[in-house]
Amino acid sequence: MTMLSICIWDIIKFLEFRKLFHPLVEQKSDSSLLGMGISAIIIAPIIEEYFFRFPLRRIKNRNVLLFAYISSSILFGLIHIILYNWDMTHIRYIFIITSPQMFTGFVLGFIRLKYGFWYGVILHSLYNSLAIVWDLVIGFDNCFLCNF
Repeated sequence: MTMLSICIWDIIKFLEFRKLFHPLVEQKSDSSLLGMGISAIIIAPIIEEYFFRFPLRRIKNRNVLLFAYISSSILFGLIHIILYNWDMTHIRYIFIITSPQMFTGFVLGFIRLKYGFWYGVILHSLYNSLAIVWDLVIGFDNCFLCNF
């Protein structure tokens, strides 16, 4: 899941490199690394999993469940645009820009339905942990495709 998200992120950076939209700049937080870690690894997974996926298990109609599952995954991805200082050049590509989070939403939704709420929270926490470590060690500004 993490590697696919990183590969998709490389495509996003390539589109940015080709000047199809202004560079994505992450919102800067005044939080320390510890504060960011607590927020991203503990608080956000619980809140996001509760808001986006907790109700899924209560839906009995398969068609409604499928619609709710897809909708919640797409909304989960789209809401993550707030992580960036975005402008109108990003609107056309918003589904590409937020596709790593949408993909993650689909995986977390599947985990929620198959194994339960807390498994989704734990996987979400692990995913966010890996993203933080990746950002600290390698960074998200690197673009493999841009070298070609």
